[in-house]
Amino acid sequence: MDGEFPTDDESGACRFEIDDGDMPHIPEGEYIVKVVEWETKKIFKKKRRLYILFEICELGSPYFGKRLRAYYGIANFIGKPRKFGNFKVGRKHWFLKQYQQVLGHAHVSKFGLSMDALAKVQIRVRVEDVTKDSNKGDRSGITVYSKVAEMLSQASP
Repeated sequence: MDGEFPTDDESGACRFEIDDGDMPHIPEGEYIVKVVEWETKKIFKKKRRLYILFEICELGSPYFGKRLRAYYGIANFIGKPRKFGNFKVGRKHWFLKQYQQVLGHAHVSKFGLSMDALAKVQIRVRVEDVTKDSNKGDRSGITVYSKVAEMLSQASP
């Protein structure tokens, strides 16, 4: 096998496929989504993040069922970072502004704000392309994917 590579097809070429997973590429615009899950994470050893996974729930949409993420900075974790983790945000955080845009008057209890309240409603969001990588380099062609850029409002029932 010196100098030869295994092949998968008759053309003699090795191939690979792109696994969209939860990073598909769809047209930019507004969509109706629901929250599927959220996760608190520490990235690059110090940055604290909230990742929210949304699913497009517009019946009849060619993108129905596609899942997209939104990424938010948070102030701190409450407990350990994990799936469905608890967290703290400051009054100026982008996530808090969007949370209030969706739910209107934020209902604060002695336990704080509720992600469950967000997960119980359909949300109108703005989707945009991700065209830069984590090193600020350009993404193009097949490396571009879509993300939820902003939660705009609660969708009308």
